Amino acid sequence: MAVEEEPPKEVNSNVKIIQSHKSAVELSQTEDDASDETLTPYEKLMKELQHDEKVSKEISSGRRIGFYRIRGDLGSGNFSQVKLGYHCIAKEKVAIKILDKTKLDQKTQRLLSREISSMERLRHPNIIRLYEVIETISKVYMIMEYASGGELFHKILNEGKLPERLAKKYFAQVISAVNHMHENGIIHRDIKAENVFLSSLGVVKIGDLGFSTVSMPNEALSTFCGSPPYAAPELFKDDSYVGSCVDIWALGVLLYFMVCGTMPFRAETVGKLKRKILEGSYTIPTFVTEACKFLIKQILQLAPSDRLTLSEVMRSLWLEGIDFPKAYRKFEHKPCLYPSTGTMEEREANKNLQAFGIPTQLIENCTEDSKNPITGTYRIVLHQVQRRNYERQNATMQAAKRERELPRANKLGYNRPSAKSRGGTPKSKLCTIL
Repeated sequence: MAVEEEPPKEVNSNVKIIQSHKSAVELSQTEDDASDETLTPYEKLMKELQHDEKVSKEISSGRRIGFYRIRGDLGSGNFSQVKLGYHCIAKEKVAIKILDKTKLDQKTQRLLSREISSMERLRHPNIIRLYEVIETISKVYMIMEYASGGELFHKILNEGKLPERLAKKYFAQVISAVNHMHENGIIHRDIKAENVFLSSLGVVKIGDLGFSTVSMPNEALSTFCGSPPYAAPELFKDDSYVGSCVDIWALGVLLYFMVCGTMPFRAETVGKLKRKILEGSYTIPTFVTEACKFLIKQILQLAPSDRLTLSEVMRSLWLEGIDFPKAYRKFEHKPCLYPSTGTMEEREANKNLQAFGIPTQLIENCTEDSKNPITGTYRIVLHQVQRRNYERQNATMQAAKRERELPRANKLGYNRPSAKSRGGTPKSKLCTIL
C-alpha cells in the first residue's frame, strides 16, 4: 500500500496562513479567472499561495515562508542562519533569522523569548526593528529590519579605522540607542562591532539582543554574557555586576576599535586577555585626538563607579555639537482601522494596509502578537513611513546646521576663493586633504 508523503513543515505553516485568511477572502471563480491587474496586492498574493505551482515549489524548498520570499545568505551563528527576505506586499527587504528548534535547549529558548520581548519594547531609529515571528514545528523565523551595509566590524576590518568625524556620528547613534534601552530597563550585554549594522544614509543600527535582559538601575546580575574582548573587569572577578556599567565599558571598547582599527585588549589566550583587562593594560595611538583619548580613558575605568554615565558621555567634549537621534514617539504595534488617537504616521500606515486590499475583518482582529502576518505587514509599512519622515527631518536639520555654521566659517576666513578662481594651479584632492 502506498504511503502518502507528509508535506514539509514549512508548507504546513503556509497552509495555516492561507486557511486563516480564507474566511475573509474567498476567491471566487471569477477572481480566479481575472487578470492580476484587477486584483489587489493582497488578493494577488493569496491567489499565488493557493494556486501558483512555482510558489508551491518555493514553499516546499524553503524559499518562501508566509508573506516572504527567502533569498541569499546574510550570516550564520551557532543555532541560527540569517537570510535576506522580501515582503511580497510591502515590497520591503528584510532580514530573516532562522532558528532550528531541535537545537535549542531550555536556556536558549528563554534567551530567544527574551530577545523577542526586548525588541518589541524598543522604539528607536538606531535599533533593529522586529516585524514578525513565524513558528513551524521545526523552526522559528524572526523577521527583522534589514541593514544593507552589513556589520560595522567588517567595514573597519576591510577599510581600516574610521575618521573621527565619522566615528563621532556613528558613536552618537549607538550611545543614543543604548540610552533608550537603559531608559526602558533593558541591558544589551553583547555590545560589539559585530552587532552594529550599517544602514542607508550613514545610519547605524544596534541589533542582536539575544543576551539582553530586563534590569532595574543598579540591580545586580550574575550571568556572564558577551564577547571576552569587550568584557568589563567585574565580569572576570566578581560574582555579580551592574548591567548598565558593563554596557558602558563595552561602548568604550567599541569606541577604541572605531578610531584605532584595533582592539584595546589583545592576547593569544583568554587567560592573558583577562589579565590585561583586569590590569587595564592598553595604550592609545598618538594619532587619536586628545578629546577622544580622554573620553576613552574615562569610560574604560576599572571601577564601575568611576566610569562615565551615558549622559556624561553625551556631554563630553569630543561629542560637542553632535546630534543624538531621539526615540520615536510611542506608537502601536498593531493596526487600527479607525484610530481616534495616534500619530499621523500610524494613520498613514493604516491607510496603506487598506490600499493593499487587506480585508477589514483581518485588520480589526489584529492583536499586538508578533505572530500575526497582518500585524507584521503593518509594522513594516509603519516603519517605511517613519523612516521616510525621519530621513526628511534629518536632511532639514543638517541643512539648518550648515546654514548656522556658514557665518562662522566666513568669519574665520574659510570662504577664501580657490586657487583656480585666483588664476593659480588647482590643488589635487590629495593635497587638499593633507
